[in-house]
Amino acid sequence: MRRLTLTALILIALATQAQALTILCNGDSNTQANGVPEQERWCERLGPLLGADAINRGVGGSAIVSDIKLSTWGTPLWGDFYIDTEIVNIDPFWYWSRGKSVYLGRPTYLPLPKFDIVILAWGTNDLNAYKYTPARVIKAIKRARRKFLAYGADVYVATVPAIYEPDGTKSVTMDPPIQQLNKKIRGNFPKKHIEFYDGFTWADYNDRLHLNAQGHEKRAAAAVEALAR
Repeated sequence: MRRLTLTALILIALATQAQALTILCNGDSNTQANGVPEQERWCERLGPLLGADAINRGVGGSAIVSDIKLSTWGTPLWGDFYIDTEIVNIDPFWYWSRGKSVYLGRPTYLPLPKFDIVILAWGTNDLNAYKYTPARVIKAIKRARRKFLAYGADVYVATVPAIYEPDGTKSVTMDPPIQQLNKKIRGNFPKKHIEFYDGFTWADYNDRLHLNAQGHEKRAAAAVEALAR
């Protein structure tokens, strides 16, 4: 696990004394994290680490670029669906499931609690599955960020994790665009990005795309560190 800074530890201590923050995590399968026990997923870890309420709205296969309105098994995969419902305090899981109390294994809310912080952790599918350019993805990220800022939330953008080959080396075809997008994320949001690329290795993955529990522990530590900046 990453070593937490003194500032991060102070933030954790203060969070236990103040009103709990609500953190909303948007992203793809590495946020939904079906292959990892619920309490070990990075978003869910933020709750006990920060004394916060963490709401996981990750959906496998989803992307932040919303040019194509795709769905899988009836679940929307375009980011704008989640963003545009969340900013009016409608839970996208509740809305899409037509009022079910649980959707994709997670409780739904009516209304969605007002959230203080939103973390955007998309990008893998944008680049890998849908072949959007890094320039197109950063444009979509900036657009989403403006919407959440107008809502009143603090916005953090995660860098895109590496994709590996079966032999444990980084993908020759995918690493260059991932690096390009991450450079744009770090440059555009120097104090408001979370590092989900640097510091991770093949040992943190279940397969070439998906993190294991150790990788999620590192993600949670990286998020706490970023929130303390």
